[in-house]
Amino acid sequence: MANDKAASSPIDIEDSIDYEILKSEIRDKGPIRFSKPNFPIETYISIQPCNCSMDMCPNDVIVIRRVSGLSRMQWLLEPDDLMKFDSLNQLADQIFHFGLEDSRGERLVMETAIERHLNVHYQEVDELFCTCKGCLDNFPSEDIWRQVLLRNMAFNLQQRKEWKEFIGDADKIEIGEEGVSFDDVFELGFATARIFSEFILKDEVESQAIAGIKAHEDQQKRAAAAGKSSSTKRHERITDLLSKMEELAKRNPDIVRLGREALANLALKDAINQSPNLWKQGKGRQAEYLDEMKVDIRYRERFRAIFL
Repeated sequence: MANDKAASSPIDIEDSIDYEILKSEIRDKGPIRFSKPNFPIETYISIQPCNCSMDMCPNDVIVIRRVSGLSRMQWLLEPDDLMKFDSLNQLADQIFHFGLEDSRGERLVMETAIERHLNVHYQEVDELFCTCKGCLDNFPSEDIWRQVLLRNMAFNLQQRKEWKEFIGDADKIEIGEEGVSFDDVFELGFATARIFSEFILKDEVESQAIAGIKAHEDQQKRAAAAGKSSSTKRHERITDLLSKMEELAKRNPDIVRLGREALANLALKDAINQSPNLWKQGKGRQAEYLDEMKVDIRYRERFRAIFL
């Protein structure tokens, strides 16, 4: 799946699920993708080693991703939960139409975003973003709202954890004078999801739109200044870098967790070693190349597939 190409498989999606065969096929060929003609949603199923705090944890984590354009959702499944479905096709239909109720996958994405941008675990966030002039002057304007959203999200996740520890099987938990009802818990979850949706819009969609506009403007300037030959070479370098990133990710899927820039740094070294003539120019434009991969239709799907 790294190159977004289909591969033959002995798996019958209408038959009962054989977990070991499924795991072997995903390990050898990449995530399984479900799609339907003229239906703008794709579902990806992958099986990964557990990354919990226990060293050498023997358990698997099944990751389900539903993707439609720039929109995506993620769920985590235990092997026993997967085997409750009659077939992979039944699972895919459930994801297409309803999704799953378990929110661990999305919470993991939230927690990861908080750690990446705030450099602390969500439970360690203990103050709102300061809006005094001194603090505002230290942040680029595009980062301020991201900080506000992430801290708000962290406090909601902390509240959820606190309530969950007390709620048990009761209809109401006594926190404070009035207690907390199940409606309160639902509203907290809904509000957190809405904040997360706005964060994704701000952090990914908006940044890609800005990068796309800039890349398009830069491309027009380069084409006018350097002509067709330079544009062709640039395309070859971007394609070469993207291929090396795919190869690294396929050989070692865990390397993707280092982030896009780190993966591109390693891939660039391989590209230069293998094609030195192609890379006599352009070695310092890696950030530009990554921006183009994110938004240019020639590279976008392959680039996204690396990080699914």
